[in-house]
Amino acid sequence: MKSCGTAVLLFVLFAPITATAEPFTLMSVPSPITTWAANDHDYAVVLAPLITWDAAAAATAAFAGGWHLATITSAAEQGFVGSLALSGSEFWLGGFQNPLTTVAADANWTWVTGEPFTYTNWNAATFLEPNDYYGPGTEQHLALLGSSLFLGPAGTWNDEGKPLNVSGYVLERPAQAAVPEPSSIGLTLLGLVSLGLVLRRHSARS
Repeated sequence: MKSCGTAVLLFVLFAPITATAEPFTLMSVPSPITTWAANDHDYAVVLAPLITWDAAAAATAAFAGGWHLATITSAAEQGFVGSLALSGSEFWLGGFQNPLTTVAADANWTWVTGEPFTYTNWNAATFLEPNDYYGPGTEQHLALLGSSLFLGPAGTWNDEGKPLNVSGYVLERPAQAAVPEPSSIGLTLLGLVSLGLVLRRHSARS
């Protein structure tokens, strides 16, 4: 019985540490998470080359903590989001045309949060966005141009329908107290408590 109890203890101590050692998990967000004091929201950039908007939205829904694809509703917020580490061509934001069957490139744009879609920062210098580049009704999702510059000025917006130039996506949530991930110290304490219970039960039986 003692060897069995030790085996259980070792699992408690070491198995969770191995599980949280990966840089990406479905229930966590890559760091750094940056808070904008003006609206007390957290933001993070996820690098995921060639991901579709639907896949990015689904992945965001799997993150714990109330994350959604980022919405940009003012020039000030645009400036903050544009200052994040947007290393790549373009990144999905939480904007889309509703319904997706909309033919006019500049009509029915909507934020995933339901906020008014009044502020815009379309790339007018290179491709006169939004432009449904592949034909009417072909680019119904919103992307933020990153640092590579070949699509247009960094920080400007592009209506997009294909993930060919997508480097990832931007997340946002209301700021909240961080919930610490399991640490080796915490798990060690948990293991010691478990060991104490095992020894107490063994003493009681002997």
